[in-house]
Order: sequence, then structure tokens, then C-alpha cells
Amino acid sequence: MDFFDAVKNRRSIRSFKAQEVPADFLAKMLDAARLAPSALNEQPWEFVVIADQVKKKQIRVLYDAARSKFTLYKQDTSFLENATLILACTKSDATRDIISVALATENLLLAATALGLGSLVMTTPVSTEEQVSFFRRECNLPAGIIPLALIAVGYSTASSSQKESGMQGMRELSMTAVIENFSNRRNANRRSATTVGELCCNSSIQPA
Repeated sequence: MDFFDAVKNRRSIRSFKAQEVPADFLAKMLDAARLAPSALNEQPWEFVVIADQVKKKQIRVLYDAARSKFTLYKQDTSFLENATLILACTKSDATRDIISVALATENLLLAATALGLGSLVMTTPVSTEEQVSFFRRECNLPAGIIPLALIAVGYSTASSSQKESGMQGMRELSMTAVIENFSNRRNANRRSATTVGELCCNSSIQPA
């Protein structure tokens, strides 16, 4: 799959088949993650693959409890038991290291898309002390390793319409990028610019 196709086709999937992800696919995704850029080339990431069904059931229970605690919208979380889970961790909580792990995670998500898999990155599963303690215990995390996010990967059962709905509300390019400074941002009611070329055109850029 072309890189830009992978970027455009990636969606946050919350519905998976009960089908195991092949080991070679997991290896390719993790290899893509390790090749990500990192601040000072410190490569501060650690990834833990979780396929054990008992652990996934426990993760789901803790996830549901956390969602209730934070009064998040109701959601069918059974997808956690069908997907293969990958815990993304950092070796420190320095901002540069967190950003580096995020870059590696994006590589992993795009690799999953290129392989025909669905994926979802979540932070709620590592948002409470109880959840973090669970991962430390069950994954035997070394001291200093900090869970940052949980990634679900697998074979999507989402319909085409569900996937397309994921694009709704995405801001247009003209509303996410400016040339030189924000005084060149287009008026919010004029959202016709769709290319950097149009953004660069003096005749099409109007002060906010």
C-alpha cells in the first residue's frame, strides 16, 4: 500500500474479528515502530504484545471501570478481547521521550493499515493507578518503564460507512496550517483552500 493511502485509510477501529494476528505481521509492525525518529536518537520506547485471553479480559474490566470513573460515553468494549493488544511504554516521562514514543506508535498504526489491519490507540487503559499497577505486575515491567498507551490491532469488522464516519469533523488543511504566521490564516467562513499551493498563494490568503 502506498504511504499516503495508508495515511488516508487509517481509522480508529473498535470492532474486530476473533482472529489472531499473524506473528510476521506483528513483527513488521513492531519493526516499523523501532525505526521511528527519536529525540537524541534515544529510542525510549518499549512495546509489550498481549495476546493472553485472561489478561485481555482483565484489561477490559479495568478499562470499563476507568471509563465509568471519568464518565465517558458508553461503549461496547468487547473489541479488547478480540484484538491483539500492544502496550506502548516509555523509559522516562520527559516530554521529548513521550513525543518519541508517539512517533513510534504512529509508525506502528500505519504499518497495521498497510497490512490490511485495523487499529486503535487508547490512553484510558493506562489512566489510573490500578491499571498501571496491573500492567507492571502482569507484564513484569522493569523499574522506570512507564505505560503510555494501549494499542489494539486486528481484523476490522467495521462497515465502510462506519470507517467513513471517522473522517467527519476533520479540519481542512486551510484550518490547520498557516504560512509564516497566523495573520495569514484564512477566514473561518472561507474554507476552500485544500492544498499547500493554495495556502501559499497571496491572492487566496486573507487575514483572519
